[in-house]
Amino acid sequence: MRVWMPLAAAAMLCGPAWAQGQFSQPWGIIESGDRSAIRNEEPVAISRIDGRSTRSTRRPDPVEPGKRTVQVTFSTARGVVGRPDRTIEIHVQPCKRYRVVAHFATSARSNWEPAISAIEDIGECRRRFFQDKSAK
Repeated sequence: MRVWMPLAAAAMLCGPAWAQGQFSQPWGIIESGDRSAIRNEEPVAISRIDGRSTRSTRRPDPVEPGKRTVQVTFSTARGVVGRPDRTIEIHVQPCKRYRVVAHFATSARSNWEPAISAIEDIGECRRRFFQDKSAK
């Protein structure tokens, strides 16, 4: 019982710091977009954000707002298309989701460039940090 007391006290002291974590301020999300045959777009793997490897190449962890350098990779079942990785800079706005894709000039898919296919609001973030205070 005596061994658990210091551990419980340490957990209580660390609790508030953990709760404040990455969601204590507005955040942004950079993730892989969807396939679109009409717009000549394919999903990419997001391998690095600001030089740091991502845990998930499709849905990386949230990032702080500001200028971000994103390294993406594109390959098909047939293999690598052109240069396998490219870099795109994104100025991340608070509470926004950016969907990154490989965009092709033609349907031949011989050369690609990273592009942002969609920018969306993150509802939970907007409600938490940008709720209209005058409505209350």
